[in-house]
Amino acid sequence: MSFYERLLRKARRAAANRRQDREAMMRRLGREPRKPRRKPPEAGIAVPAIPPQGPLPKLGGAEAPLEFD
Repeated sequence: MSFYERLLRKARRAAANRRQDREAMMRRLGREPRKPRRKPPEAGIAVPAIPPQGPLPKLGGAEAPLEFD
C-alpha cells in the first residue's frame, strides 16, 4: 500500500469519526442531526427570467399563411 493510499484511508476514517461524534453530541443535547435541505418542487421548472414581449400566438396553434405569389 502506497503512502497516498494510507493517507486517503486515514482521512476517510477521521471524517467518519467526526460525523459519528457530531451525531452523538446532538443526541446528548436532545437535538436531531440536521437533514440535508430539500429543494421545493418548483425548483426544477424552467421559467424565463424576462417574460417574452410581443404578440401572442394565434389560438389553436394556427400558423400564419405563407403566400409566395
